[in-house]
Amino acid sequence: MQEVLSFTDFVDYIRENMEAAWEEGREIEVRRIRKNNGMELTALVLVRQDSSVSPTVYLEDYYQDYRNSGGEDPHPWLDLIMDRCRKADRSAGEMDLPDFSSFDSLRDQIVYRIISYERNRDMLEKCPHIRIHDLAVTFRCMVSVDDIAVASAGITDEQIRGWGIGMQELLLAAEENTRRIFPEQIIPLEDFLFPRTGEAFCGEDMIYIAGNRQMVYGAAVILYEGLLDEFARRIDSNFYLLPSSVHEFLFVPDHGQFRLEELMAMVAEVNETVVSPQEFLSDSVYYYFKDQGRLICHERE
Repeated sequence: MQEVLSFTDFVDYIRENMEAAWEEGREIEVRRIRKNNGMELTALVLVRQDSSVSPTVYLEDYYQDYRNSGGEDPHPWLDLIMDRCRKADRSAGEMDLPDFSSFDSLRDQIVYRIISYERNRDMLEKCPHIRIHDLAVTFRCMVSVDDIAVASAGITDEQIRGWGIGMQELLLAAEENTRRIFPEQIIPLEDFLFPRTGEAFCGEDMIYIAGNRQMVYGAAVILYEGLLDEFARRIDSNFYLLPSSVHEFLFVPDHGQFRLEELMAMVAEVNETVVSPQEFLSDSVYYYFKDQGRLICHERE
């Protein structure tokens, strides 16, 4: 029986075999890349001489699948990663990159995301952001959105100084674009889960999942103008907002069936046992008052 490779050996195996099979003269690098919540991931970076875009494929999930399979033969994962790299490389070669030196050329591609404030303090020191309760609204420039991936670049304080703009102009552009590029989707949780699991949701209380149609950083839909008010009037109720991850919220109509303490405990448990560190958003529970149009935050002590 073949010995299970360590993560370092797995990465070396993938890199060496990729280099042997990849286009001659193309450079493949292994880099540690800082992601959301201060996480660092290991990636294969395909350096292109004809483009400033370097396709990037992260390896941790592939390694976990390899280990879960028993780790007898890494070759099938090499094939999967090679296929993913080829698709990403083709997509990068077709990208029409914007002029990052000009705000006017980027205006229609600027969007916002929401992330944890506390877990991204270091990164937030260098980029424009708005704090909302325990969350931070950050800004990115979209490079491409397709069936393979969503590619974007973070916007820094240095860039907006170079563009000669302020926070208000940046926010206005993001408000105009984010909902257009990432339309919202609010559906009953059962309708979301059944096609994926084949199992019906057995809860008696209606719960909704709110995100965007691409299911990428969709928690930001709570910032869309009028969205919370429209949902509250649709259900004719105040409601709780439970952060599921950076990708979605759960909306729970308040008919007195849940205690706040129960919901906070549920959010904390899910974050500790299900949500990956990179996708963590918050341990808080939020609440929207229909008649006041007001969102409050109950932070975990």
